[in-house]
Amino acid sequence: MRALAVLVAFGLVACQQTPDTTTRAPTPATSDAYTQGLEVWRKPLIGAKFNTAGVSCSSCHGADMVDLAVAGVRDADISRRGLEDGLSPAEVARVVAAVKDVRVSLKLQAQDPDTFRPFQPGGVLLPGADNTERDIAFGRTLAAVVPTLMRAAPITTLQDAQKARDELLAINLRDLKVGIPMPRLSEDRFHNAARDVAPQDDHGTLNDWIADVPRVHDGAWFALQDAYLADPTPERFWRLYAAAPSSTAAFPNTGTRAVSYGLTKYKSALIGQHLMRAKALEDAGRGRFYSDFMAGNPSLPNANASRHVPWAYLDQGAYRSLFDKRETNATRDNPNHPLNDLWDVGDAMRETMESQEGTAAERLLKNGFPKFVAEGVSPLHSDFTMKQNMAASWFWLSFTMDASLRGAGNFAAQGHYFAKTMNSVLNLDLRDYSFPGGAYFIHGTFMHALRFAVQGFVPESGSPDAAGKYPTPDLDLPGMKDFWMPNEDQKIVLSSAEPLEQRQLFGRFVGNSLLMMVALYEEALNDGRARPYPDYAQVAFRKRFDTMVGCVRLGLEAYRPDTVAGTMARFEAMRVKLGGMGARLPKLQSYPCDAYYP
Repeated sequence: MRALAVLVAFGLVACQQTPDTTTRAPTPATSDAYTQGLEVWRKPLIGAKFNTAGVSCSSCHGADMVDLAVAGVRDADISRRGLEDGLSPAEVARVVAAVKDVRVSLKLQAQDPDTFRPFQPGGVLLPGADNTERDIAFGRTLAAVVPTLMRAAPITTLQDAQKARDELLAINLRDLKVGIPMPRLSEDRFHNAARDVAPQDDHGTLNDWIADVPRVHDGAWFALQDAYLADPTPERFWRLYAAAPSSTAAFPNTGTRAVSYGLTKYKSALIGQHLMRAKALEDAGRGRFYSDFMAGNPSLPNANASRHVPWAYLDQGAYRSLFDKRETNATRDNPNHPLNDLWDVGDAMRETMESQEGTAAERLLKNGFPKFVAEGVSPLHSDFTMKQNMAASWFWLSFTMDASLRGAGNFAAQGHYFAKTMNSVLNLDLRDYSFPGGAYFIHGTFMHALRFAVQGFVPESGSPDAAGKYPTPDLDLPGMKDFWMPNEDQKIVLSSAEPLEQRQLFGRFVGNSLLMMVALYEEALNDGRARPYPDYAQVAFRKRFDTMVGCVRLGLEAYRPDTVAGTMARFEAMRVKLGGMGARLPKLQSYPCDAYYP
């Protein structure tokens, strides 16, 4: 959570392995300053505040201090945190010198750590005083990004629908500016403007790129770090990443939810640090480190995969053996895939904050987090506000790496909790602290449309078979469970309580995206890419199909009333077509959009 936050517990709990307490330097070192700083970085922390065996700066950051260098963390903050965590003044000076050495070596531009968000899409947060204003700003940008979906005229032909789909697939989510703030490198409560008295931009959260539960390392881990620092290729990074569960252990290992969450956050922090390093190296002209890391699948050249499932190359060759460890009856086809960790930071915090009672700090303590972690969280945060803010940031961040939601797992894999987060109104008054309110309605419906296009038309969005071959994408429009459950997750129609411009932008996008989906699903039925469910699932298919029809009609009645009759006639033709394929669908009736969805 904090810059140079070496997170150590009060009270010793036995670790699962013997920590390695020796120090090492990478080969080759860039300078004496870097080498000496790295020795301190890996040095076990023993001091008046913390007295531990094996916990070091690298226990919550990564192989070196590149994250501090990229984010522009101030010398004073590095010194303050280092001294608090048990380093001597001389040791702190070595870390500060090493950070400066990295900045010079990589020709890094100066950043303000209070505002810099390392992976904010497009490099900047869209303007707006609250979620609603930024959601409106996002809707305005869509006119230039997906003009077919945002035009005044309805989508009435298959050609128009295909054009709208292609506009969606041409988007690179990592470049598309959004109104959702991504995590800063560090959220240090020390920097709250008025020390927890209604700060507009609160720092007292866990929503950052620093691990919250430290990991102690064995000797093999430092050897992998040395190899990686010497040549930070994708291959060496992923080998390091894959070893995290076996070569590091939680400290303290309380056996609670904090431990599983801590590993997820630590592995995600490793990904974040590598992305910072790779981008900095490439910008400095040192090689294609970032491009190769985000290259999609080189064995199946596909620009859409590179944009929307960039780590599909992990399904192939030697990478597959690192991560392909399927489990019987697992909720995911590949529970060890790296994408899961990014999604799980948001989802695990949602699970950790189970109720809406008490402060976030109180809930953290109940779930086994060390006391110093809870003390770093503002008392003004409820468990609900922190889980919602973290889920919004980390779900969208994960979406930029995995627009298929392939790695999300459980209900999140269907978009369930993602959609619920986008449509939850954060307008709470907690202990005289009013969080910026509003919901990301336009962001949420955009997510559904793009996910539909990726899942239906990008082969790499699915999981490959044992030979590494991807299945033909399945255009299962009735199966988009989260989209057809508006009472719980999705908004098909906004209420009159929302601002007029937000309703107008939302309505234009929803109306045309529904028409696009219907036309493309109809095409898939005609060419055989969409089929009814197997015989044993016929009841579920019928109910899902009926609910889909009701929801589409609800949205079109609100935003494209002139297309309702024609669309219902097309659904009737689809029903007949599906009947000829073995589906047992009775004649369409008046089904509500909020009908039971199995």
